[in-house]
Amino acid sequence: MSQYKFYLNGTNVVQDSNDNQYIITNVQRSQHYGKYKCVPSNDVGDGPEATVILNVNVPVQFTALPQNLTVNETNPIAVSCDASGFPEPSVKWKKDGQILSQPKQLSIQTSDRSDTGLYVCTASNGVGQDKTAQAYVTVQYPPTIKEVTSSAEKSWIGQTVALTCKSDGIPTPTLTWYKPGGSRIKSVTATQITVDVKMNEDQDFDGYNCVADNGLAPADFETVKIEEIKKPGSPNIAKLDIQATSLKVKWTAPIDDGGSLITAYRVVIRNSSTEITNENITDLLITSLSVGGLERNTTFTVKVFARNAVFEGPAAEKKGRTKYEGNKL
Repeated sequence: MSQYKFYLNGTNVVQDSNDNQYIITNVQRSQHYGKYKCVPSNDVGDGPEATVILNVNVPVQFTALPQNLTVNETNPIAVSCDASGFPEPSVKWKKDGQILSQPKQLSIQTSDRSDTGLYVCTASNGVGQDKTAQAYVTVQYPPTIKEVTSSAEKSWIGQTVALTCKSDGIPTPTLTWYKPGGSRIKSVTATQITVDVKMNEDQDFDGYNCVADNGLAPADFETVKIEEIKKPGSPNIAKLDIQATSLKVKWTAPIDDGGSLITAYRVVIRNSSTEITNENITDLLITSLSVGGLERNTTFTVKVFARNAVFEGPAAEKKGRTKYEGNKL
C-alpha cells in the first residue's frame, strides 16, 4: 500500500499519510501560501512527485482609518487611510461623489471653505466587497455679515423698530446688536439675529451696529441707520393781504420738514371769539387761501400749520385788522 508525504515550500507538513488528500481549514495567507508537493512511496521507494501552487487571496481590511479634521481656511488638509489585502488594495478618495485622488493620503495644499464636507476613502482589490471609511473635514473661516435690515428706515419716539442681521462663518459666529451710543442690546450664537428696539428718546436714533465674531480675525460689522421723524417747523407766512371784509394769506414751506416730506397744510382764521375757517389743504401746489365775508374793523388771527407723514408742527401766526372802509366782498 502506498503512503504519501506532503511538503510546503520544501518543508514536510505531512509524513507517511494513507490519505492522498491534504485538507487545509481556516486558510491563512501567512501560513498556507506557497508551493505544495505530494510524494507517494511504498516499500520499493518514492514515486514521481506532483506539485501545485496555492495562491491565497485576502479581502481588504483597513489598517488605518481616516480621522475627522478641522483646519483654518488657507491651511493644508491631509487625511489618510490605509488597507491591507492580497492583491494589494487600491485606494480612491471621493467628495460629493467625485473622485479627488488615488493616493492613500488625500492632500490639499491650500484649503478653501468649499472644501468643508464628507470625504470617503474606498479600498478595493477585487476580493470580496470594497471597504469604505469616511472623515468629515471642517474648514473654519471668519464671519461675513451678509445683510442688515430694519423694519423702518425712519421712525419716531414711541415706535418699535425690528432690526435683523444675517451672517455666515465657521464656527457659528456670535452676533451682537449695539445701540448708537455703543451699549449692547442682545447677543446670540447663530447666523441670524432679530431684535425689537423701542425709540424712547432722540438718542435712540442714528446708526445701529451688528458685529459678527467667531474668534477668527477679522470680525465683521455693518451699520443700519434709523432716522427720526419729528414735528415739522412752522411755515413762513410770506404775505397777509387784508381788505375791509376779506383777507388773503400766502405762505411758503417750512425750512425743516421734520425728516419727512410735507403732506398737507392747515389754515385757521378766527377773530377774538369765533373760528371763521379751519381748512386742510392737501394739494401742495396751493400755498395761499382767500377768505371773504369778514367783519369790518375787526382783528383776525391767521395760523398756518404744516404736516408731514406723522406730525403736525407748530403754527406760523400773524394778526391783522380788516379796514373800516373799502369794498365789501
